[in-house]
Amino acid sequence: MLPTWAKPQARTKALFAFVSFHEIVSRAGMQRLAELAHSRGIPVTWMTGQPLTFDAAGDLYDAYHAQFGDDLQVRPTNHNPFAPASPTRTGFARIAAQRFAWFTPVVAAEGSGYERGISADIADGYRAFWGIAWNSHRLDNDYDEGTPWGAYCADPSSYKRPATAPCSFDGFEWTARDLTRAAISDHEEFYSTDPDDLQAAGFDATSGPPYVRALIDAYAAAGESNPLLVIVHQEPDQMENPPLTSAVRTSGALLDAIFDQAKRDGMRAVTLAEATRAQGLASMPRAVAFPYIPSLAVPEAWAPWSYRGPYPATIDYRDANVGMSFVAGRATPVRVFRFDRARSWPTFLTLPRLQRSETPRLVSAQLHDSTLTLQFDAPVVTRYGIALWSDPAKVRWTSRQAVITYAGRAGAVAAFNLPRGRSAVELVCTGCSSALFPIAP
Repeated sequence: MLPTWAKPQARTKALFAFVSFHEIVSRAGMQRLAELAHSRGIPVTWMTGQPLTFDAAGDLYDAYHAQFGDDLQVRPTNHNPFAPASPTRTGFARIAAQRFAWFTPVVAAEGSGYERGISADIADGYRAFWGIAWNSHRLDNDYDEGTPWGAYCADPSSYKRPATAPCSFDGFEWTARDLTRAAISDHEEFYSTDPDDLQAAGFDATSGPPYVRALIDAYAAAGESNPLLVIVHQEPDQMENPPLTSAVRTSGALLDAIFDQAKRDGMRAVTLAEATRAQGLASMPRAVAFPYIPSLAVPEAWAPWSYRGPYPATIDYRDANVGMSFVAGRATPVRVFRFDRARSWPTFLTLPRLQRSETPRLVSAQLHDSTLTLQFDAPVVTRYGIALWSDPAKVRWTSRQAVITYAGRAGAVAAFNLPRGRSAVELVCTGCSSALFPIAP
C-alpha cells in the first residue's frame, strides 16, 4: 500500500521530458515512439551520435519538429567517442545546422562508457549536457554515485558536483529512477524509467504499468513543493516493429503508462532544450521523498546502508555544497557527499563521501516553546542536515541557522553548517503541539 504523500493532490511543478538516443536508425522504432509520445502531447528530444542518421531519418526529424515541436540534439563530436577529445568539436553540430535550419545546439549528448568532454562542450557553446546515470557503480563503465538526480547546475571544472556560482551549465540524468529501489538495491540500473531496464528487473506488460504509474505519481507529488525534471529514455531500435516481439509490446505498454500518468498528473512536457530555460529548476536546493513501491520484481537482498527488512521510504537531498540520503525512521543521513572535496572528478570515480570517523553525532534533541534545539558533536567542519519526517506544510518549520527544503508532503530537510566540536542548531516549529511530530500518511 503506497502512502498518501506519494500521490499528487495539488498542482505539480514537475516537468517531463522524453529523450530518444540512437546511432543506428530504426525508422519503424522512431515512428512507434513518436506515436506514443505525440498522442499524449509530449515532444521528443531526439539525440544522435552519428551524422549518418541525418540521411536516414532527416525527413522524420523535420516533420516531427514542424508538427509536434520535437527537437534534435547531438553528441558534439564526429570522431570515435573512445578517442581523446579534440580542442574543438563543432563538426557534428555544424553538419546538423547545415542540414536543419531549425537546429540549435543546446544539450550535448554525453552518455556512458567514455570520458565526458564537458570543457569542450562549453567551449562549443552548449548550455547543458545529458547522460548522468544516477547512483551508478560501473553501469556502462560510469561511476556517478553522488551526482544529483534529475537536473542540476553543473560545476564546469568538476561536472559531477553542483556549481556554487551562478548557473551557466546544466547537467541532466540519462533517465529518471526509482530513488528508493535504485539506492538500496544491488541493481540500481534495474529500477528506472527506461523500459529495457525495467524488463531486466522482471517487469512485464502486466506488472510494469502499475509500478511505473506509481513512480510517476511519486515524482509529481514531490514536485508540488519544488520544481523538478523527470526524464524518460528509450532507443528507437528497441522498438522495432515488425516483428512485434513480447519485449517490444512490453516496452510499448510501459511507455504508454508512463506518458499517460505524466499527463494525468499535470506534468508539463518539455524538450531538454526547453528545460534549460526553466527558472530555478537546476540551481535551487532540492529534496524529494520517494516511497518503497511494492512490485512483482525479484526483491533485492543486499543494502549498502546495512538495512534489512522491507525497504523504507527515502529522501534524497542536494544543494550546492552537499548531497544527503535519508531513510524513513531516521533523522540523520545514511550517506553524505562532500561536493567541496570533488574539485576535479573524472567519469570513472564516484564522488567522495563523508567518512564514518568524520560524521557528526546528534547528542540531544529538545523541544521547548515550539523551538527544537539539536546538539551536535562534529569531528570536522562540515555541511550536514536532518530529515524532518512530517508534512512540512502542517508543521511549518523555520530557522535562522538552517535552510529548510520541502520534500513533498512526506517531510523536509534542514541543512546547516557545523563547526568542529559541540554546537547547537535551532529549528522553530510553529505548527507543533508536542515533541511527537505527526508522520505523513
